[in-house]
Amino acid sequence: MKRGVRHDGKMVSAQEIACYAYCPEQWRLQYGEGLPPGNGASLAAGTRHHDRNTAIERASSLLIASGRIVILAAAVLLLLWAIHQWS
Repeated sequence: MKRGVRHDGKMVSAQEIACYAYCPEQWRLQYGEGLPPGNGASLAAGTRHHDRNTAIERASSLLIASGRIVILAAAVLLLLWAIHQWS
């Protein structure tokens, strides 16, 4: 057997390793027996929470970039105005 490959030929995921490190019995039930986790509702709520946070982070990044462009444009216009006033 190759390192990092299960008997079914699939790669071992980081999630599986974390699951096994947390509780070998949970790993056996979830990945060995194929049973769904008992805290499915909590897992789904966590996924929704992280999806919302991701959307907020993306929107924030876009707004910050837009603000930087506006500041740069204002600085260029101010510089052009100052040059025009001096000449």
